[in-house]
Amino acid sequence: MALVMLLVVLALAFCIYVFASTQQSSVQVHTRYTSIGEAHYYKSQWYYLYSFAAFGLVSTALNLLCMLRLLANQRRDFAMGLGVVAFIILVVTFAYSYNVMQIAHI
Repeated sequence: MALVMLLVVLALAFCIYVFASTQQSSVQVHTRYTSIGEAHYYKSQWYYLYSFAAFGLVSTALNLLCMLRLLANQRRDFAMGLGVVAFIILVVTFAYSYNVMQIAHI
């Protein structure tokens, strides 16, 4: 149960971070970087950054639903493993979003 609470708190903190870091502007912001292609930085509207918060919420919610389903079927070991994977996904999403936010505000 502690892992479920940790995931919920981290997902909410991640969403608050994304919403607090996103600044509205009429100028397009850098949202993606790649070393392939002619342009290394790609631009989108500022509200594209909200999709990171949506991804964090949806992936956490789906993983929590799968965890609860596994717990209901007496598969606690698999549920805890899925919880650890969900935690890793959320940490990687936070790291990726942080870097994109840094690019967006260049």
